[in-house]
Amino acid sequence: MLKVDYDVNTRPDKYSVLIDGSIEGSFDALICYVRGRKVLVLTDKGASDAALSDIVKLLSGANAEFFVHTLKGGESVKSFEALQAIISELIEHSFTRSDLIINLGGGVVGDLGGFAASVYMRGIDHINIPTTLLSMIDSAMGGKTGIDHCGIKNIVGAFHQPKFVLCAVNYLNSLPERELLSGFGEALKYYCISASTVILSCLLQRSVTPELIEECCIIKRDHVEADVLDGGKRRILNLGHTYGHAFEAASGFSLTHGEAVALGLIAELRLGERLGITEIGTSDAALDIVSKLGLKSDCSPYAESAEEYLKHDKKNASGSIEFAFIRRFGEPFLKRVPIDAAADLLHSLK
Repeated sequence: MLKVDYDVNTRPDKYSVLIDGSIEGSFDALICYVRGRKVLVLTDKGASDAALSDIVKLLSGANAEFFVHTLKGGESVKSFEALQAIISELIEHSFTRSDLIINLGGGVVGDLGGFAASVYMRGIDHINIPTTLLSMIDSAMGGKTGIDHCGIKNIVGAFHQPKFVLCAVNYLNSLPERELLSGFGEALKYYCISASTVILSCLLQRSVTPELIEECCIIKRDHVEADVLDGGKRRILNLGHTYGHAFEAASGFSLTHGEAVALGLIAELRLGERLGITEIGTSDAALDIVSKLGLKSDCSPYAESAEEYLKHDKKNASGSIEFAFIRRFGEPFLKRVPIDAAADLLHSLK
């Protein structure tokens, strides 16, 4: 078992990310959180039957009173309608501030469930049990929660840290190939930021190991602990996401998040090269990794529509937008770019 501790200053206690081969090895740790509490298990149709069966077994064995709320799945679920349905179920079963939500699934489940936990009675505890590679290496940690509105990703949300995160690597065995590749797209971001040889080796071999998950969690932890509320250093983690979120929305969310991030990385590295702040050849090196992974590498189908979504990016202010760049692999930095220059890059991709 591997363990990564998060120490955030927005709450009095730390929380841990446990990375294990299966959930059984962490039953005792989970039972400590669920005993004597009502539990809402939020999941979706994308989570494996085995994962839900494991949680039901755990909760039944702990004599916990629990309820299962199953979402239909997909980015469109992150809506006010779905949020209201969760809140209504919590009210129906008389959940109090001492009760708990377990988010069992990928990033959509964690984002929505974490946001529901943040607003119900002004905040109840939640635990994340991610079942996708992308959520294990990124979205399950750090406390960002939210929903989409008017086609804009995560435009409504809050910071609400989980009490505990458990990554059971065996859940990835049944993950569809496209979802696995989506996780690699997010892992590529961490390689660009850190130049980690552990991450690069796993990318080139298309290999998922506990060490890959641990390495990404440590990189994210270091940025989150330094900047919990996303006011500075943490924004480095937005690398690939400024264009990536725009591409994702422009595709009508037919792109997976990791596919969009990989495309966003290529575009942002090209923008950095165009501005003379990223070493020439960096975008081609990233593109080579993307191609070897089998991820989409052509931004052009989404470039024209993406321009409008850039204008609604949370980092857009006074005619410029903040991007995370790298000078070369392992040397990230932040820089504001005029929105016109960001749009010009998109025009060159059409």
